[in-house]
Amino acid sequence: MITASEIHKMLCPDNFAQHCLEYSRLFALAAVKGYPSEQFCKDFMLSEYSVELDRVSVKDLLPLAEDMLCSFEHDNTKPKLESHEDTEVMRWVGHIYCYWHLKTNESSAEIYRQAPFSKMLSIYTGYHCLAEDLVIQDLKELYVKTL
Repeated sequence: MITASEIHKMLCPDNFAQHCLEYSRLFALAAVKGYPSEQFCKDFMLSEYSVELDRVSVKDLLPLAEDMLCSFEHDNTKPKLESHEDTEVMRWVGHIYCYWHLKTNESSAEIYRQAPFSKMLSIYTGYHCLAEDLVIQDLKELYVKTL
């Protein structure tokens, strides 16, 4: 039986799949480390790091992401909480944000404006098994309705 991951690798170029995988790992790691999920997503998507990550190749992605997490750890203004969103939710959110950027070339800030973490969390249960393109299309439609 073929897995969803294997299908994704067949449909996407290696760099595309690798970018999405690294973003999803970064978001999951933030959850594991106890960063408040909503605050982490906002801080990350609107940060100088995301601007840089929007432009880098896969080989440069992980060191830059690790540097970003390190800066969060050393910044005492970023509170850590005992409870955080499920790691799988954060993994999915990171994957969708990355996929969205790679498919549309929209900046992380623009993507976050259309789909903040609260919106991503509210749709997770019904959307996490859908194809990324459908999720993005629906999120864009929901955003337009709010204007």
